[in-house]
Amino acid sequence: MCFLSLVSATKPNFFPRNTSSSPNLAEFDYFPQAGTISSRLCPSFWSANTVLNYNGSGDYTLMNLPVGPIMRVSMSYTASNQTLATVITTNGVSIGAIASVQLNPSFTDFRVSAFALESYSDAGQDPRYGGSLLAHGMIDNIVLSVPPPPVQNISGQMSDNHWQVTFSSRTNWLYTLESTVGFASWVAVSATTSGNGEVLTLPDTRPLEAQSFYRVRAERP
Repeated sequence: MCFLSLVSATKPNFFPRNTSSSPNLAEFDYFPQAGTISSRLCPSFWSANTVLNYNGSGDYTLMNLPVGPIMRVSMSYTASNQTLATVITTNGVSIGAIASVQLNPSFTDFRVSAFALESYSDAGQDPRYGGSLLAHGMIDNIVLSVPPPPVQNISGQMSDNHWQVTFSSRTNWLYTLESTVGFASWVAVSATTSGNGEVLTLPDTRPLEAQSFYRVRAERP
């Protein structure tokens, strides 16, 4: 299971876990024993430029997952310390300590927009690690807890013959008011403003037009 970018994952040259074409992934991975390679749990990140986050052998945990019992997998990513913690329990009891994974200082970024239960083949995979795995099971009771959206409580109104939009902002986001007439393209009509966790107002700085549609673009710095 993973978080991924729909834009990246729906491209024809997207091959998960490939060293050159698997951008924007945050995954829970389990690899059963293969030859002399031991079973391991590998929560992992792939950056927007398709680089696997790796700090060393401490990123994975040598462990066999039990076959048969119902397991609860909990994964929690904390942005402040860029660390992913994983806990697996069965009947409320932990199956063992699992190493937390922290983003390497050289890791660029990753941008994900959807949760997925993926089924991987070995297409596009490094031939040294080729091979597909058939598994049967059931996944249920999925709960996703995400931060609130960057734009909330939005409203618009006229002020001194200019349209303006008011909304609740969040810190560490940049906001720009954009406008379009026919939806073929959008243009910025306000200055880009940093969110402060409070209410922001973005006015259309142009003279009033006969017809316009508006949106607020929110992006990371």
